[in-house]
Amino acid sequence: MDAAINKNNDNEQEVLFTCSQPNPDTTLSISNPGKRGKRGNPESPENLPGTQKQQTRQIRRGNSIVLEALSSPEVLDTIIPVLTQKLSEALSSIIEAEVKNCIEEQIKPMSEKIISQEKQIANNYQNICKLFIQVHRMEQCCKDRIEQIKEQDKELDTQYNTIKDLETRLENQEQYSRRTSVRFHNVPVPIDEQNQIH
Repeated sequence: MDAAINKNNDNEQEVLFTCSQPNPDTTLSISNPGKRGKRGNPESPENLPGTQKQQTRQIRRGNSIVLEALSSPEVLDTIIPVLTQKLSEALSSIIEAEVKNCIEEQIKPMSEKIISQEKQIANNYQNICKLFIQVHRMEQCCKDRIEQIKEQDKELDTQYNTIKDLETRLENQEQYSRRTSVRFHNVPVPIDEQNQIH
């Protein structure tokens, strides 16, 4: 029964060590587990509270020394360019990728719109070329028509002159016949209200 209790005590100590203390030395053994009045080996000097306080002070002193060194202008002048270069090297690819993604998101609809407008411009250009050809044909046709009209105007002028000439001759003949009628037959000359001969 005593052995079973010792086994349980060992298991409980292991559980307690693992749960409550930082890193106990599990290889330490109690010299006489059966005897209850004696203490086991003391903890290692590193785990003693006084030693831990000293280590904490040393760490704090080391931290303050490092902070003082880092805050000096000479160190800052040396470290800052190196850090900025390393940061820029590390971040430049990430920034470029993000910028490319953002630009592609903005440019993709614009490029699609440009492509569709280029197609529309090509169609419009073809239509304009067709219309230009039609306009050129119409201009040529108009020039031909104008030439025809000029020739017809010349013909009309000559015909007008001919008609005028014929009217003059007819008028002369009528006058002659009226004179002859008046002279020989004593027939009055027909006139209208404005005293013009019919």
